[in-house]
Amino acid sequence: MKVARIKKALLVLFAVLTLFSSVTLVSCNRKYDEKEVLENAELLLKKAETLNEVYYGRGISYIVSQYQTGDYYEADPFHLATLGFTTVDELKSLTLETFTVGYSNELFSTRLSSNGTTTRYYQKYDDLAMQEPVCIMVYSRPTVLKKGTIVYDYSTLRVTGVKKQTVFVSVDATVYSDDGKSQRVSITIDLIEEDNGWRIDNPCYANYDSTKD
Repeated sequence: MKVARIKKALLVLFAVLTLFSSVTLVSCNRKYDEKEVLENAELLLKKAETLNEVYYGRGISYIVSQYQTGDYYEADPFHLATLGFTTVDELKSLTLETFTVGYSNELFSTRLSSNGTTTRYYQKYDDLAMQEPVCIMVYSRPTVLKKGTIVYDYSTLRVTGVKKQTVFVSVDATVYSDDGKSQRVSITIDLIEEDNGWRIDNPCYANYDSTKD
């Protein structure tokens, strides 16, 4: 009888611990306002459309000018006007307004540089003190990861889950290949609320996949 009581007590203890563990795991996932999340997701994704093209796609257009250095050319000022920035610092600010600090720093370290060594863009200055920005220099032979075009259907934005501090939002989109073929895809956006508001924490684009034809 004593052994039976011990076994029963252990089973009860195990059940309590399991329940406590489950509650703890659930409580680790943040609470969120779905309407607020979706509104921010749409605003951020519209900014990300521009940045995805800048960092991963065709990038900033360039012109032939007196500032050419090797494979680097001056950024086309008319194209910059449509993108909403004219200096690398302004590009960084736009990036930090859209993406998390961690993801932004990853982009800065792999796509931007102060001297143009193996990176996609760098800021040219008119003085040694680097106080007077002249133009953004554009690498003319980048590896393009985002190809073709993508059109997001913002009416399909929906929250699909949450894990710890990340809220996952899905959006449907149509991707087009350079020769006009199209596919319907679903893209997941990872959202994290930082000190300055909600930010995207992952690449949020897709390419046309010919293997799915």
